[in-house]
Amino acid sequence: MEKEMAESFEMFKGECDSWQWRLGLHSWNVRYECSTLDKEVRAEVAYDIVNCCATITLNDLEALDQDELSRTALHEMCELLLCRMAGMASQRFGVIEADIEEETHRIIRTLEKVLEDDWGEPVNVSDLFPEV
Repeated sequence: MEKEMAESFEMFKGECDSWQWRLGLHSWNVRYECSTLDKEVRAEVAYDIVNCCATITLNDLEALDQDELSRTALHEMCELLLCRMAGMASQRFGVIEADIEEETHRIIRTLEKVLEDDWGEPVNVSDLFPEV
């Protein structure tokens, strides 16, 4: 792995770890990989819901800047946040899996807008939902 990509990968892992904490995904064991994916894909997440294990793969085709890394990390962690719900929904009779994926990404785009304050300071989720 070339130096620039290696640096991007380390930053990406740090961003993912930070979002994992902010989103309360403490029970998940997440590992990271950097390998070639489809050109249109920045990263992808594969998960095992039963064992709470996930692998997030960063596409090694191009190094991303800090802003792109942060956005990509947030997106992949939101996928992890919603994967149980999507898994349960896909087991329902008559539900079209493509519809679940589309709705999941609609929710993720909303979360991305809410959780980043103009891509400046990240918002801590616990600040949004104070204890009662």
